[in-house]
Amino acid sequence: MRHDLQRKTVRVLTIISVPLAAFLAFSIQPLMGKHLLPVYGGTVGTWLGTMLFFQVALLGGYAWAAWLVHRSKRTQVYATAALGILATIMFRLPAIESDEPGGLLQVLWSLAATTLPAMILLFSVSTLMHAWSRQQQQAVPYYLYAISNIGSLVALFLYPFYIEPWIGISSQSFIWRVAFFTLTSMLIVAGWIQIRATDINDTVAPKFGADEPVQFQDAAIWLALSALTCVGMLGATHHVAVEIGSNPLAWIGPFGIYLLSFTLVFSGFWRTWMTRLCLVMLGVSLVGFMLSKGFTSATVEGIRFWWLLAVTASGSLLGNALLYSRRPAQHYEKFYLILAVGGVVGGLLSSVVIPFVFARPLEF
Repeated sequence: MRHDLQRKTVRVLTIISVPLAAFLAFSIQPLMGKHLLPVYGGTVGTWLGTMLFFQVALLGGYAWAAWLVHRSKRTQVYATAALGILATIMFRLPAIESDEPGGLLQVLWSLAATTLPAMILLFSVSTLMHAWSRQQQQAVPYYLYAISNIGSLVALFLYPFYIEPWIGISSQSFIWRVAFFTLTSMLIVAGWIQIRATDINDTVAPKFGADEPVQFQDAAIWLALSALTCVGMLGATHHVAVEIGSNPLAWIGPFGIYLLSFTLVFSGFWRTWMTRLCLVMLGVSLVGFMLSKGFTSATVEGIRFWWLLAVTASGSLLGNALLYSRRPAQHYEKFYLILAVGGVVGGLLSSVVIPFVFARPLEF
């Protein structure tokens, strides 16, 4: 009876904490970006620094989690609690005065000095909860990745339409800090239950089945698929932004579809025939996009816009479905870490390489 209660408690805390961590991570990014505008101005360095910082923080969070899940349960819990306390103490809005013009290094330092521990903790929650949930079952709970992306998707839609227009920066910061403290408390409670449920002689996280190493070709495929789906999403965002300007709709559409594809594919209800259907949809949407726009400088208004969203949706679903079909049975922490690296590679390709190599939308 007591063991069942502990298991149910950890499950409830997991279902709440995973999307909450994703929501907080995706809401602090626009909050900090907006706050830094009057500090460093809307320069390229400001936006590039903000984007680069959160990409690096994402990698840091996944790398931290990949290391932590192979430590003892006590180490996992104590390290998470210490990181949460440190992040709560350090978190604050950067100073609103600056004598220097906006620059990449200044932006990176301002964000790192105030939010880096918090971001590392937030991005590590999903992988860490995979490990704690797996204590109760043998299969890797990949559905938690779907739940995590639901939290990201909610933040993506709520912030520009409800949070930013109605809540001031200072109030947003206070609410965010309270929510982060609540999340840290839930993680500590869940971790304490894990320690109590683990045998006193069990000092290392349990392993299920034979330990099969990750093959190089598998890691290369994960990296390539992650980078390519990111390139497709960012390419669509660029074309929409050129048409409608710096508007939340420019990135909510393609990025929202991109996040939704993770939720649908990793939910556990995805089937092979759906992957084949996405392949057909991608072919049809690419043909429609090229017939309506081609390699010309034509805008993506009207029917071209919908063809572009169809390319983004089918490409994201197909790429993530192929990733899901090649997910590892054990090394989920390495899988997520390589996906994060692929996202950074895709971001660099879309923002640095492709604009200088292709004068037309050849990436599609």
